[in-house]
Amino acid sequence: MTNLPWTCDCHLGDVIVPVGGQDVELHIHDTPTAPSEIQALRVILRHQARELAEAGQLDAKTAAWIHCPCGRRLTLSNTYRCLFCGLRLCRDCATIHFGERTH
Repeated sequence: MTNLPWTCDCHLGDVIVPVGGQDVELHIHDTPTAPSEIQALRVILRHQARELAEAGQLDAKTAAWIHCPCGRRLTLSNTYRCLFCGLRLCRDCATIHFGERTH
């Protein structure tokens, strides 16, 4: 597994992200309000964007590997992207992030 720039408490959504020499606690399923929380979210988004860019000229849907904030490594086609914050999430985190789907 790649060294991620954050640590997480899986499935609770609590992520510790180093920002400006300090560790910022970010709950990825809540809207970030403090400037430090917004910066922490940007660290994760930049890492995910870098992973996509490193896929290069390959077919991005099958070749790109993305890390969910919980630490899981998934293909791009197996992630769920939030339209509001831009995070790419695994299925378990997406269920928490977006809420339970009712039939």
